[in-house]
Amino acid sequence: DVRIAIESGEAVTTEFTTFDGLSIVTKTIKEDDANWVSLEVTPEEAGNNEAAEIIGRVAGWQYQIADYKVNLLTRRQEDILKPLQDEAE
Repeated sequence: DVRIAIESGEAVTTEFTTFDGLSIVTKTIKEDDANWVSLEVTPEEAGNNEAAEIIGRVAGWQYQIADYKVNLLTRRQEDILKPLQDEAE
């Protein structure tokens, strides 16, 4: 499902940077039994046609996504790395 983006104070924010300089910020919220994600895309340089195309498609919308995808977007570094040897003891 897709809907017009609704602001929520309890969003989990994740930032990605692509090799070609796009900054992509996802904001993930859980509402009732549904997970919603919005995307904010910012180009490194002005006039980036790829960024303009993506922005035109995703700006102002939220997309419903499955639980397993939310898990991938909301993990923290501590969740995926082994603890240091000193911390494990």
